[in-house]
Amino acid sequence: TSGFEAPYFVETGSNVVVAAATGLEIEYDKVLESGGRLDAWQIFKEPPSGYALLRGYNIDNRVKFAGYATMNFSYDPSQMTAAQSELAQIFKVAATETGKTYSKVPTTVDTVNYKISGKVESFSTYIAAYPVQATPSVFTSPDTIAGQPAFTMQADRLVSAQAKDPLSSEMEEIVRF
Repeated sequence: TSGFEAPYFVETGSNVVVAAATGLEIEYDKVLESGGRLDAWQIFKEPPSGYALLRGYNIDNRVKFAGYATMNFSYDPSQMTAAQSELAQIFKVAATETGKTYSKVPTTVDTVNYKISGKVESFSTYIAAYPVQATPSVFTSPDTIAGQPAFTMQADRLVSAQAKDPLSSEMEEIVRF
């Protein structure tokens, strides 16, 4: 299922912002020629495993630009928890002979203005999604070092680990994310 929105004709300039579709804004670093056409269709593609779809678009860009274009996906904060919004991700979706592939786009999340942003050099099909797990699993080691847990893990990533310096009696935090 998809919804086509009217085409936009983009003028030259730096930091040109286009409201490309409902919930999607595109900012070009520099548009080189006036009159380039931008079409965006809202789509409902299945996100990668472990994620829920926020928004998706197929973007047909005929705008000549230099540098990057920043895609800003807006979202409703009631759609997910604060923890989920901080982990929201933009994916480029590509069809293959065996299904779909998802490539992560470097993503930032503005939890004040409710925007998920990613810089791209070209356009295709993109989705914004958030992790389904509402509260990440936390595991704290029962082993202790000087009365402190030896490590704590959240979901599948190491949050902190401690080790005792063998040359002194002090604890040292060796990893922190």
